[in-house]
Amino acid sequence: MALPFLFPGYYATWGRYTQLTGMLILPPLAGLLIRLIAGARAWRRAWWITALLAAGLFLAHIRVFIYFLPLPLAVWLWQKGRSTRALL
Repeated sequence: MALPFLFPGYYATWGRYTQLTGMLILPPLAGLLIRLIAGARAWRRAWWITALLAAGLFLAHIRVFIYFLPLPLAVWLWQKGRSTRALL
């Protein structure tokens, strides 16, 4: 008998754990990406960490990765196209 929820087993499936993992990877990835695009010199040498986190996010949960995709473009436009040469 499930009093509080209609489908209590739905909240403990493997899909929810992978989505939670993706949501745990997303904030550090966003922070590193913002610092990288902003042009902080110390963070330019850490581009591989950003790439590794993006690949891990893609492998952990594709839908969370799709939420991440507009962020690099938005941050780059917010910076008015600065550090384009460093990003390329």
